[in-house]
Amino acid sequence: MAMDKSKHHQLVEEAAHWIVQLSSDDESSRKTAKQKFEEWKKISEQHRQVAVDIEQCIGSIQKLSQTSGHKKVTKVALKAGLNSGKAYKHLRAGTAFAVVFVAMSGALFYLTDTTVAYVTADIQGQSGQWTTQTLPDGSRLILRGKSAVNLDFKTNQRVVELVQGQIYVDVAKDKTRPFLVKTSHGQIQALGTAFSVTYDPSATELKMLHSKVKVEATQVKTLQLHATRQAIVEAGQAIKMDKNGVQKLPALNVYNEQQKWQKHQLMVE
Repeated sequence: MAMDKSKHHQLVEEAAHWIVQLSSDDESSRKTAKQKFEEWKKISEQHRQVAVDIEQCIGSIQKLSQTSGHKKVTKVALKAGLNSGKAYKHLRAGTAFAVVFVAMSGALFYLTDTTVAYVTADIQGQSGQWTTQTLPDGSRLILRGKSAVNLDFKTNQRVVELVQGQIYVDVAKDKTRPFLVKTSHGQIQALGTAFSVTYDPSATELKMLHSKVKVEATQVKTLQLHATRQAIVEAGQAIKMDKNGVQKLPALNVYNEQQKWQKHQLMVE
């Protein structure tokens, strides 16, 4: 027997609420939500079917990407749906919510990974511009064009996550708090130094201008010839990090790289 519209509406809202709770940043909250959601699904066949519809659609979306930026967009989209009562007035079945959700989220997820990350980033540069930002510790950050970063400064470390584009970092010295630049390919650790980092989904490139840093690649699948997982990079050197580890690049012209970031001039060699 078919459910009436109001009952569908109620069950879809309840299921979506649990899905939002399952995306919580707190592990204990996620475990509690998972247990209660499983209990909710056992109440009736209608409960189970509505949950299956939504879970299948979200599962399809999650296959497109597992990046933090995409997760943020998914969570925001779900919450927006819960807060909009009008969105349910014309729903005729539990699957209708799933179709609407896929249409809304799919449009966002169809964008490149870097575009989604840019939308949710803490600091965003603007297209065709150079954006200079002084960080809470006094370090100086320059973003070229439509670049974007997230910040995570704590008592024991300083983290800048580059999610799109190119940045220059002039690190303020703080021996008690290491300064890390992270991407999906690995991390760069420094105490007091200057360097530039370029990120795209396939690789991260580091150009060392002053002092030295320690780099460490993550999720290395296979180490190719002349590649390692960790390395010390000194002034005048450049490296690339990707799924194959850390690889050396040709030595760079430090003066030209400094001109690029300090005077916003691109030097052709």
